[in-house]
Amino acid sequence: MSRSAVAILGFVLALTASAAAEPCCDPAGPFRAGEGLAEVPATCVTAPGWRDAAPVEDGRITMSVTGRVDRVADVSGLTVVAACLGDLAPVLCVTYGAEGLAAGDRVLLAGGYRAGPGPAIVLDPCIYWPGEG
Repeated sequence: MSRSAVAILGFVLALTASAAAEPCCDPAGPFRAGEGLAEVPATCVTAPGWRDAAPVEDGRITMSVTGRVDRVADVSGLTVVAACLGDLAPVLCVTYGAEGLAAGDRVLLAGGYRAGPGPAIVLDPCIYWPGEG
């Protein structure tokens, strides 16, 4: 192997190692690797920008969002808490029950992030804290 090939290989390996060492998530943002809870959750206003800037990770990414509940629906044994429906990024929290939670309540939602369908943000599985945010 030539010296230039070795140098290029070393450079590529160094770039890969430094990229892997970087944290997945902006500390001032609503995403956390694994199941961590963000100190600064997204809001219904900021969620579309964060959706467009979501980190790309092989593992689980948790997103935290605050807002008002628009709808609570039971679907096939699960409960979907919908927030931010009138905004550019509706948030759907898939959970196992939402006792006492009703439309209009303020809530903090956090769960496994995935985009879609359409502009929606899906948090599944998701937990919630009434009265937060």
